[in-house]
Amino acid sequence: SVLTRQEQSSPHKDMAGSMVERISILDHIAVLVRLSASTLFLVPPELVQSTEGPDALAQRIRLELQHQHKEDTTKSHSPYMSADDVSTASSASASPPGSPISSPEPMAQSPNQSSTTQSTAPTRTTRAQNRGSSDDRVPPRFPTLNVKIRQGSDGYDNFQLNTTYAQDFETDLFKGKLLLLVKPAKPEDDPYWTRLLFGQKKRIFVWQMQGQLKRQPTGSVYFGGEISKPMRVGLLTKGVCNVLLRFLSSFVPDVVYSFGDDDPTQEKPRVVVPAHMAFGRLHVTPEGQTPPPVTSEPFEESELDQKQRLKSSIWNWNTTDTYSFTFFTMYFDCVQWKIVNIPGSPGGFKMSNFWGDADFDFVLYEHQPQSNGKNKKPKKHFQKDIQYLCSLQFHHVDNQSLDENSSSKTAVVDTAGKQQTNLHGTKSIPEDKEYDDFDNDGEMEVSRTSLDRAAAVAVVNRGAKTSLRHSESMTTLPLVEPLSDAEDDESEAYYDAEDSHVEYDDDRSTLTLDSASCKELQLLNVIDAIVPCWVEMVFPRNSNSATTNRGSYTKCFALNIGDMNDANKKAKKTVFRSKSDCESYLESSGLRAEAVTTISTYFSHRLSGTERTRRMLGYVLSKQKQQLSEILTSTLFSSSSETLLFTDYAFEDVSSSVVLSTIVARARSDRHWVEEWAKIDNSTAMISFFRKTNKKRAIFRIAITSILSVSPLSDVNCPLFHDRNGFSFLYIGSIGRSTYLMFGSEPERDVWISSISKLLLERESLYGSESSLPRSELENNTRFIDVDSPSQEFMHNSTMWDCKKRRIYNSALFSFRAPRCRDIQQARLSEDVGLDPSLLVQESLKLAIQSMCDESISTRRRFLQLVARLKDVQLHLLTSEQERMGFFLNLYHTMVMHAYLILGPPTASLRFISLFKDVAYQVGDDIMSLAELEHCIIRAQMAFPSSFLSRFVIPKSRYACRLSTGDYRINFALNCGSVSTPAQVLVYNPETLDADLDAAVRLALEGTSSQCSGGDVIVSLPRVCQWFEQDFGTSDDTLTKLEPYFPEQVRQNLQRCWQPEQNAFDMARIWIRYDDFSFSCRPLSLLKRPSSI
Repeated sequence: SVLTRQEQSSPHKDMAGSMVERISILDHIAVLVRLSASTLFLVPPELVQSTEGPDALAQRIRLELQHQHKEDTTKSHSPYMSADDVSTASSASASPPGSPISSPEPMAQSPNQSSTTQSTAPTRTTRAQNRGSSDDRVPPRFPTLNVKIRQGSDGYDNFQLNTTYAQDFETDLFKGKLLLLVKPAKPEDDPYWTRLLFGQKKRIFVWQMQGQLKRQPTGSVYFGGEISKPMRVGLLTKGVCNVLLRFLSSFVPDVVYSFGDDDPTQEKPRVVVPAHMAFGRLHVTPEGQTPPPVTSEPFEESELDQKQRLKSSIWNWNTTDTYSFTFFTMYFDCVQWKIVNIPGSPGGFKMSNFWGDADFDFVLYEHQPQSNGKNKKPKKHFQKDIQYLCSLQFHHVDNQSLDENSSSKTAVVDTAGKQQTNLHGTKSIPEDKEYDDFDNDGEMEVSRTSLDRAAAVAVVNRGAKTSLRHSESMTTLPLVEPLSDAEDDESEAYYDAEDSHVEYDDDRSTLTLDSASCKELQLLNVIDAIVPCWVEMVFPRNSNSATTNRGSYTKCFALNIGDMNDANKKAKKTVFRSKSDCESYLESSGLRAEAVTTISTYFSHRLSGTERTRRMLGYVLSKQKQQLSEILTSTLFSSSSETLLFTDYAFEDVSSSVVLSTIVARARSDRHWVEEWAKIDNSTAMISFFRKTNKKRAIFRIAITSILSVSPLSDVNCPLFHDRNGFSFLYIGSIGRSTYLMFGSEPERDVWISSISKLLLERESLYGSESSLPRSELENNTRFIDVDSPSQEFMHNSTMWDCKKRRIYNSALFSFRAPRCRDIQQARLSEDVGLDPSLLVQESLKLAIQSMCDESISTRRRFLQLVARLKDVQLHLLTSEQERMGFFLNLYHTMVMHAYLILGPPTASLRFISLFKDVAYQVGDDIMSLAELEHCIIRAQMAFPSSFLSRFVIPKSRYACRLSTGDYRINFALNCGSVSTPAQVLVYNPETLDADLDAAVRLALEGTSSQCSGGDVIVSLPRVCQWFEQDFGTSDDTLTKLEPYFPEQVRQNLQRCWQPEQNAFDMARIWIRYDDFSFSCRPLSLLKRPSSI
């Protein structure tokens, strides 16, 4: 049957052409298959397609099966085999009638299996050495995996997965054999192990190892995983890892983990536990006894022995016993390169998100730390203190890379122009140029796979003949997916405030909006002084209000009565009215239409609905000649609708671990507060917050160990409440987040400060007892960051804005009131760098880049708090186009580095797209994502990418602060951190912006290469020159503009094609090749400013 299946594809027609020969071969095979009925052997295709004649081929098959029979009869009793297999193997021990073998040879021992009986058979080497094959059957192929095992001190040999025997290995400390089984992606890929193991078990990874130590360990033996490179993960991933590792430590107290040092010879990223606690089964065979076969499932260990082993803090290893280890898991899917079967994550986690393209090693090693004079176990495992017993290295190659390796990675464009289309359309391409064949019909070639993988298409041929091979690096543009925000529609444009002029004459404000530069800010100050915020509060169930849902949460606006500067305290107070009452007042005021127009004109259309209503309410109240106190006593604002904060809701926790509990209001965003029940629990070391309507599940928590500071909130930073005696504010700071609490009285706030401070002192003493590092060093190492919710710590879904998928990253501090309008002279004379937009963003970029390599909490916290001040930046101070361009270029790179700090650099196109779509900043009184900053502000007056779909996926939000001019050099100045772009970036200075842009172009083109072939010149350019070709003009214009920035050798080659009489290049002799663009990114570093700038 094998020959029949191979007949059509076999190149040797003589082998299947004669019926006599076919019958002869089938006769031989039939006899020999009966001889080896216990095997799953399949005749390898190379035997069927051999150039040997039929008789020689049959002889080879006979010898192969005879050899197979001798080895596999000893494996017939493997526990992985079914009862039918055992029965068949037993019946096959004698030669069948007609067999060419008169009597079977003595059964030989499996190459890597310990003998269970005394045998006189000679010791044999591995099957691979004897037969040139590693298995008695065709093992499954795992094209995405390359597995190697350590041999000796530092050598590695290839390791075969899913064999039916264990493979030998030997290191300086251990000699043994290893069987490794992984669940295939499809059952048909490995029916043997699927039927015998994986089809019946949840496990997807099985490690079976057996052997002896070559010397007595003097240190502790650990088992776990290592990464070959330092983990370039963001603070968010690090926080998630810390949460998971903290959970693991509750079961295995001696877990050791590290994110690695920049120098991998110092300490590798790893998670390891004591070896005797790590394995599912550990069987010890004393000297003189026969160890179990490696293929047993799993090694036997009594329940009592297992419990004692897992409870033991130490383990006595020796060189006389034989150790048999079993490790299996349902979480490590090395085929898909994922951590799977995690509750709450059906799709699992891609391991590349944690360590990129680094290799993963399962390791068993001895740690011999140098004595430091202390009895405490060191938390760091340096490489110089480690000796490996076993190391199994996994290298993963994703399917995308496999596809790219099988396709071309270059695109060549004939840049001759329309007038020479016929000439160049038929021009032969020299082979040494590595050109693709030209697409002479001028049609656009599109990779369907790439379109499905990302929102991009192949570049349209614009007056030149383009031939693109289908690889993602060429057909995928650095674009973003369509934002779902309604504001991205052109019909909802952001109106430029410069075109309108409004004056306000109101007795409650001395501000007059007569300055065209900051009238939006002046209006926002007026609104904040009247309606400082809104609060979600619960109306008491005995409330008389008919407009609210009693016993449930209701949004209420805070309204200030009286003049802020009035010395009469009784005339000043802050009251709360429900949102429904306020909306009714807006409808009846007759000014709603005017308010809608004014708010839409002066402020961003990305405001949330409630924040927009707050501003409309403040504007309408500021226009009323009636006193606010009179308005509030009107029919629409009856006294029965007045609400009170901090009403007792019968919450009491009698648990002895609860230090303190009370009703507070917590700031959800800069103008939004929520009334909640809060408690400090000493047993969990948490401050937990609950909805007043449900205290069973905490909706927000603060780990005591994450708190870096706690203090009263100063008056200048508080919301503009008139009744200061009735409300007191508390600030709790951690590395990436500030929590603001509002109390009904100052004594109550002070009790909370005292209680939290006391817990911090207790935790400090706890640190000292558990770690050899002092508290100051612990605070300067992000390894010890302990946050309950990493995503809430570093990303903010602000309720002030219609964020949709955006997350605001510069949210470490809240700004509860609009800043006072200043002019540029005041800002520059001030010692506060935050008042000058240019200086603020320059310092932010420097700190962002520094924070990528400086892991101290102080540096990163200083950066996160500095960029939070961009919320109050006054963009009207940027009076020139150069100042705005420098500001936004620095802002772009700050946001990129901030995203990499929190999330880690992306390694694939989809993560790249998601990052640019989701990462956002609040700058001044607006929000913008990275994609919006690039395409809607910086590149607002520049060309769309030369892709048909790009017009549908690039956001079209409108910003009043957008640049009004375009510059082709911006294409090189924008650096997303891709490995295809320069690794350095400039801090752009408005005073030297032109020279800075020139330096950016030179930096981007310093890797430009050129080749000369005959009379032609081939020039390679960055991919952005193709994506944004309209920014450069024609091909001749592109080379003319870029020629001064090319390296000297490229310029000399191009001079060969210069036509002095026409003062232009001879484009018929120049070929342009565009380099690949990689979506794998890395952090940027600062480029030192050239002396010429």
